[in-house]
Amino acid sequence: MVFVESTRQLDKDKFWDLFAGAEKSTYCNFNVSYCYQQAYGGKNLQDSNGTKVGGERSANELCDYLRGASEWQQISASEAARIANAGGFVIVARPNPQGHGHVLFLLEGCQENGDAAGLRCFHVGGGNPRITTVGNIFDTVKNLLFFTDRENVFALVRSRNSHYASRTYGIQH
Repeated sequence: MVFVESTRQLDKDKFWDLFAGAEKSTYCNFNVSYCYQQAYGGKNLQDSNGTKVGGERSANELCDYLRGASEWQQISASEAARIANAGGFVIVARPNPQGHGHVLFLLEGCQENGDAAGLRCFHVGGGNPRITTVGNIFDTVKNLLFFTDRENVFALVRSRNSHYASRTYGIQH
């Protein structure tokens, strides 16, 4: 896994050509998987072996996977902002046991004050793909979950002192 300098490394023109407009829109779970693969060389998040052989993971199933996968870590909103602003890939998830959940990913330019509503994101689902804020997507930011690939966490804490890394994440240098 390579920690990229910026989510701007996504080929946004290519992505827009594929998914822009209601007739070309995709589902949030595919959007997150595609962008993770394109920007980070990550595996397909749609199934356990990363090849899409096992079928689609819904947003709810993707959230369950991220909670249990050793290579992903749940983080706070302020940590999510710092990682996204540093170019790391952060998934925002809102599971819904009674229906459809939703996932999206953060972009650079997030407020780092811990307020999830101000986090800048790329949204697909329920209309045209667009850059917006988390607060404009969800009616409430309560119960949102934030996940990042553990490599993003390691890259971020390596740039900080060992005390911070050890105290916050249990990482020893």
